[in-house]
Amino acid sequence: ILDEVTMTLSDVMKETQHVYRYSVIDEKGEHKHTTDRKGHVIGMLEWALDYIVGNIEVEEL
Repeated sequence: ILDEVTMTLSDVMKETQHVYRYSVIDEKGEHKHTTDRKGHVIGMLEWALDYIVGNIEVEEL
């Protein structure tokens, strides 16, 4: 999991675009959005945190 997150964040840091386009799909359909580089990096950091937390397995004692 950490290797995948590290590789993804490394790829993001190599990107040089000024505008990023993405879409969000929810119960009401698809919504298109744009963001700047800072917003894109913050979004990827949020994804990384959610991905790590969502894959932590806690051993019950």
